Amino acid sequence: MSDTKEVNGLSSALCDAMKMISQHNNTVGTLTIEAKIVEVLDEGRGTYNIQYLQNTFKATALSPEITYNIDDLVYVLVPDGNFDKNKVILCAAARENTVYAASQGDSLYIAIGDNLFAAAGAISMSSYKNTDPTAISDFDMAALTSTLNVALKDSNTFAFKCSIKTEIPTIQRKAGNYGLVLTIPTLKDGIETEYIVTLDKNNIKGDIYDFEVYAPQIVYFTLPEGMSADETKQATLKYFVSDFREQNLQADDDIFITDIELIPCMERVRSNMNGYHVILTATGGPSFYGNLSGQTKKIIPNVYYNGKETSIDKFDCYWFKENATISTSSEKYHRLGGIGWEILNDKTPTTTEAGGTESYRYVTNVYSYLVDGNFFLTDSIYKCVLVKDASSIEDTITIRAVDQPVILEIFSDRENNEYIENVGQATITMRYTERRRISDQYIVNYSWMRRDKGGNIISMIDTM
Repeated sequence: MSDTKEVNGLSSALCDAMKMISQHNNTVGTLTIEAKIVEVLDEGRGTYNIQYLQNTFKATALSPEITYNIDDLVYVLVPDGNFDKNKVILCAAARENTVYAASQGDSLYIAIGDNLFAAAGAISMSSYKNTDPTAISDFDMAALTSTLNVALKDSNTFAFKCSIKTEIPTIQRKAGNYGLVLTIPTLKDGIETEYIVTLDKNNIKGDIYDFEVYAPQIVYFTLPEGMSADETKQATLKYFVSDFREQNLQADDDIFITDIELIPCMERVRSNMNGYHVILTATGGPSFYGNLSGQTKKIIPNVYYNGKETSIDKFDCYWFKENATISTSSEKYHRLGGIGWEILNDKTPTTTEAGGTESYRYVTNVYSYLVDGNFFLTDSIYKCVLVKDASSIEDTITIRAVDQPVILEIFSDRENNEYIENVGQATITMRYTERRRISDQYIVNYSWMRRDKGGNIISMIDTM
């Protein structure tokens, strides 16, 4: 199971009762079977495909607050023994052996980038060989600090991940510790320091001495605001073993850690996500870097219902890009985007109605948008609006180019950005800079746009 909510006494008793029923039930009435989760259909609504006696059926969790993973064994209620009726997942079939994924209270963490390590690494060690923190030789850490600083432009929260399997003998399970230590050289206010993240018995979920199969483990951490990675120094990733009772330098390895990754994340609070919400992510993270030629990024809307991921296919999907020249009279204006947003959806073929009126519809079943680096000049904001049953949800994402060819900056003649209404005046200056020539002949169109504190446009002045 992937959710870590405690099962209360009633649920536990129900599960124990269902286990007894499943072991002894031979009546024609309601059946309780033990089945395996083979597909997650809609985690938000608690629907799964289960496999029983080589047949696959759809079933719904008794409570959507408890979620399951593929290959979980579960008890399933079959009304009247009729598999054509709605089947209900009661609970996990083997709670004592279930590996629970890491949970961070009310927080929901969403990956927004790729693994910052050059590749997902692996290490093996022995509980019989105490080992001081030792660098993992397979990892190339030279580029990590600069890669971290690119990721910090988008988020200062990360997931430190791995999967662990053990074959530790019983005699060694009385005491001992093992794990990974990630050390990041950092700078804050010009002061050199280190940020250390440890994954060991203090935060590994489950029995650290008895993982018969690879169990995923995650530690989330957030670098303080204003902290950056010190690119003059190299980050380190080390493993260690300590405090096991027996020592034998000839013993075989019995602790195996694989899929070691460092993933940029965004954090959301589940309790603030009642109903439907959409969160935009981009493949490889929201930032381009290096030569943009040939690079692409796919923007993907992730839909959540009460804080759990759910299906998007029932929504109409509208894509927009911020464009200061769009007004209500513009051809690419759409009410769902509003002023200052250019609609990006393709149109169906135009038809001519009686009287000569032309009509068309937007294509609204495309649930991703591809950004082409070949045509990407400067930071751009994209918006996705999802519509279902006359209600809409939306989110925006800023796609950046770390080495962007065009820079647009705005300056005020005041020492700060505060302006007291009707007292004096402020002069705002725009500066447009090309780091490299885009075209020998071009015209730069621009508009001034003013927003209120909520981000809503309240005025525009078109300029050439």
